[in-house]
Amino acid sequence: MPLSNRTTMLRALKGFDTDIKAVLRTVADQARGRLTLMASADGTIHRRSLPLVQRDVGQMIERVFVSADGRSAYGADGVTPLSPFARTLNKWAVRATVQIVTQHSIYIANHIPDDVAVWLSPGRRFIVEQVASERLLSPQAFVEYESTWTWLDQRGYQLSDRIWNTALETRRRVDALLADGIRSGRPALSIARELEQFLMPGRAALRTSRPYGQDVSFYAMRLARTEITRQAGQVFLAASRQNPFVEAINWNISGSHPKADECDTLAAGSPYELNNVPDYPAHPHCLCYLTTVTRPQREVVDELRVMMDEGEQSYVTPLDMRGFLEQMLGVVLAALALRELVQS
Repeated sequence: MPLSNRTTMLRALKGFDTDIKAVLRTVADQARGRLTLMASADGTIHRRSLPLVQRDVGQMIERVFVSADGRSAYGADGVTPLSPFARTLNKWAVRATVQIVTQHSIYIANHIPDDVAVWLSPGRRFIVEQVASERLLSPQAFVEYESTWTWLDQRGYQLSDRIWNTALETRRRVDALLADGIRSGRPALSIARELEQFLMPGRAALRTSRPYGQDVSFYAMRLARTEITRQAGQVFLAASRQNPFVEAINWNISGSHPKADECDTLAAGSPYELNNVPDYPAHPHCLCYLTTVTRPQREVVDELRVMMDEGEQSYVTPLDMRGFLEQMLGVVLAALALRELVQS
């Protein structure tokens, strides 16, 4: 049975969706209260109140994504969340990381004898120059890994910047929705219902010719899906490179793949060498998943015993949960991950 990031990724995406719905539900209720309060006796909001309504409601929604400074989703360390969106994304990206490392850890533990497990015990480190067999270790395992918090996209933006851009786009569209509703003289409650529909992931999408266009769930969930999928893929590749039983990676098309695109070409190119896997995910909303191609158990154990007999030092594998998570997440997020592991 090959190892895969599919189930972990989908669970994390579903968990994020559930949690962010609760956040947006609260904001939608607050916005409804503000719109109702601003309404006149006939239930409509006067045009002169539009700037005030846009400011108040816009700030409510903006705070979902960024802190009170209107700019930062994370603290100076780049990982401490300052907004509900960032906190929720951290939670599920970290959980995905823990589950993938655990999956590899269990696989290794189930396929090696006790004495080899002791040799690969936590706290020992491998010096790349001393590798006896490169088939057992990818020197690029941690070099090529880049977490979702530090990765720079094509525009040079880190995660905090990408969340800020989502906040700006959301604020712009909410302003347009409010302006359209108030200037058209629609009742405050009607505007509130449109805003709720605009905000809530999973609701019937608001698709009109009006200037606000697609609902915020499209933009928020596209960002979250891309970031969680990317983190799950990066960790899966790093764990695979440090799992002595894995020799290659298959790129697999999602069952919900709507039409042929670059992913079909990438899947057709499988299997890939561990250090030659294409950038993953291939595009926003990509739900492709990765699976491992493994080597025979006896062959790997024999090679590990040769390394033991020759006095080679063991290297950081997923068996060393603390060491591996610190490599993946840094000390701060690794501490959160280990708490998640203890509580699960």
